[in-house]
Amino acid sequence: MVGGLVPGKSQDNIFGPQRKTWLNRKEKESQQSRNHRFLCAQWMCRRDIERARELDKLRQQRKEDILTRLNDIGWREEAEIIMKSQRLITWRKDSFAQHKSVNQPRKLTEYGWNIIKDELVTMLSNHKEKRLQTEI
Repeated sequence: MVGGLVPGKSQDNIFGPQRKTWLNRKEKESQQSRNHRFLCAQWMCRRDIERARELDKLRQQRKEDILTRLNDIGWREEAEIIMKSQRLITWRKDSFAQHKSVNQPRKLTEYGWNIIKDELVTMLSNHKEKRLQTEI
């Protein structure tokens, strides 16, 4: 007998039904843990999808707010030309919607608008100039 084990004897016989009971309980606990882990992963996936939708909604609202303000200063039409022309060429989003000042998941404030206005007007002005040169 080495270390409490008898050569040729099954360990099931040594530990008896208590070992089987313990193993069954541990297997059940392990299965419950796997099930819980799966449910947590599903919840996290749903939460990630919800959050992505929230962020997309904020980006879309910001873009609409910017377009409204561009309309007030006479530049909305050029922004819409960019959006339409690039949507026809490629399936990706247009350069206006992807602009770093537009594509942000945060509400547009008056302060924020005053910071980005000149940059956007410059971009739109450059685009209009290039567009008019190619149309001639």
